[in-house]
Amino acid sequence: MRALEILDQTARLNQSYDIALLDMKMLGMNGVELSQHIRNDARFAKMHIVIITSSAYEGELASIRASGCDLYLYKPLRKRTLQDALLNLMAKKLASSDIQTRLQGLRVLLAEDNPVNQEIGKAMLNVMGCSVEVAVNGLEALNIFKRGNIDLILMDCMMPEMDGYTATREIRILEEAEGNSHIPILALTASAMQGDREDCMAAGMDDYVSKPVQIEELAHALSRAAMARKPENSKHQEVMLKSAGSKIDVDVFHKFQASLGKENQSMLAELVREFLAEGEQLATEIHAAAIKGDGEGVRRAAHSLKSSSQMFGALDLAQTCKLMESKARSGSLEQMTELVVKMELDFEAVKADLQGWLSSNSN
Repeated sequence: MRALEILDQTARLNQSYDIALLDMKMLGMNGVELSQHIRNDARFAKMHIVIITSSAYEGELASIRASGCDLYLYKPLRKRTLQDALLNLMAKKLASSDIQTRLQGLRVLLAEDNPVNQEIGKAMLNVMGCSVEVAVNGLEALNIFKRGNIDLILMDCMMPEMDGYTATREIRILEEAEGNSHIPILALTASAMQGDREDCMAAGMDDYVSKPVQIEELAHALSRAAMARKPENSKHQEVMLKSAGSKIDVDVFHKFQASLGKENQSMLAELVREFLAEGEQLATEIHAAAIKGDGEGVRRAAHSLKSSSQMFGALDLAQTCKLMESKARSGSLEQMTELVVKMELDFEAVKADLQGWLSSNSN
């Protein structure tokens, strides 16, 4: 199969993919068979596997779960569901929880001209809990640096208008002239040749990360260079978040808020609204499935609600959903009625808390 050929070629070049996204219904070799082939090859031991399926038959689902995949998702696949799943898998690749804690709230300027690399970089940094601002060339990076509120810079070496080397030299000149503290600058380079590394250091960069960027390597490089500064939360923000009460973990909510960056707080409000709307639908689906004795329906909806609840700090709701998911997966619907009632009460409390937050943040 072509997929195996591609994986073999990348392995021979000492390259790798972080995640394999497999359709269950493929010609020649289905998703389960391909997953098993990948899992039997030690070269791909660290690769995460996601299978996409439209089946609700327990026999086929059992074969999927036994295939060695990390998780499976159902069609039709929501963009948000896929994004959350892939980001969660990427987060698991971080080698140390201490590193991830150290990076929470780090304000990173990503100077990168390639749109695809921008999106990949932002996704990785958001998983680590960093807030991100993007510059498309060295000149724009220099201007953003002048505004301040940046803890660290990831600088692509080759960019139009002003390359990363020149931008770094200009930043170092400004720091010296104005007596500012040294900001870490990490080079993003497609070359690992000794001469290129020396050029980075000579320009005033502190470290470098080779492309294609691997999340573990990036996390360790950021950790080495980080100033260990936490995100600054104003008293006004703290007052607004206290309205979340006991049903929202404020620290988790703050971390998610910081990961979006100060310039994207309107996005946070939109995500909260989307979570509440989707949560209403999922809670209704759970209730209806429980009444019908549809364990698989309960499991699917509870799994989705659990994942999104964790992101926003609704940990009690997430735990209730986790219990429902576990019972439904094992085929036991005992006590499901009580769990559904608790889920609905938890969701209503979370809904009130987040609606209060939205009101406090409305213009």
